[in-house]
Amino acid sequence: YPRDEVESIWADLGYEDRILDGRIAFRHFDAYRLSGTDEACGAGIAEYFGKSDCVCAIEWWQNIEGLFDGIKTVSVDIVKTDDGRKVTVRR
Repeated sequence: YPRDEVESIWADLGYEDRILDGRIAFRHFDAYRLSGTDEACGAGIAEYFGKSDCVCAIEWWQNIEGLFDGIKTVSVDIVKTDDGRKVTVRR
């Protein structure tokens, strides 16, 4: 979304859309500027976690890792190499 059309904290923290013919919410959050779980909860981010109809992609997840207890997660690390990129996926 163009930044001037978004009138909420999501302009700085993330992006939202619907995928799979609108059945699943996709939310992208950038937690780089968050100082911890309390700040993430105050921003409303935690309300999306653990829902069966929502997929969240979170950059800098380490800043809010306390929010993921008991929630299914998949970690994807992408590292630039001399030959391109190395992608590691962990459950």
